Amino acid sequence: MIRDEEVGQPSTFSFDVAVAAVGYERRCRYVVGEFDVTAERAIGLEFGFLEQASYSDNRQFFDKRGWQALSVQDSRTCLLYTSPSPRD
Repeated sequence: MIRDEEVGQPSTFSFDVAVAAVGYERRCRYVVGEFDVTAERAIGLEFGFLEQASYSDNRQFFDKRGWQALSVQDSRTCLLYTSPSPRD
């Protein structure tokens, strides 16, 4: 929860909820890795296609940090499968 508004960069990147894309480009994990983003509920969105290039490395990156993977198959369905979470 944001309690105070600051002009500069926050000292920590810990949130109630964080969402990131788990895609095929390495850059999808840049902010999470660079700023060590943590959250009570950390969710990685997958889109069910383009599981190539850096996808496997990205998936492992988020899995190691205990992020939940939410796979969106199409506009009508989604499948939730979870990695070990620090809260579990």
